[in-house]
Amino acid sequence: HTGEKPYKCTYPGCDYASVQKCTLDAHEVLNHGSLQEKEAHKAKKQVKNLPCNVCGKLLVSQTSFEAHYWQAHGNAVGEAKLEERKEVMSAGSSEVGSGDGPSAEESR
Repeated sequence: HTGEKPYKCTYPGCDYASVQKCTLDAHEVLNHGSLQEKEAHKAKKQVKNLPCNVCGKLLVSQTSFEAHYWQAHGNAVGEAKLEERKEVMSAGSSEVGSGDGPSAEESR
């Protein structure tokens, strides 16, 4: 992290710069864009189409989903999914292999 901000605003008299191009793009639309561009940008950012598989809450992004999931549901669902994977793996290993070697659990 060098602190370099290579993306500079091209609007006359504006000295804004950012690390990421997407941040500069948002700055230019929200600060220097037309009303129509601003409304389109805000509408795009507010689309909530990622449902939580536990409570059904709609979220904007994978990042907001992960934050919601952790805050609202803790690790319980993640642990349940881990248990499901373990059951599937153990069912598969009882059908395949001789049982002479260590199990997946023992080898960890």
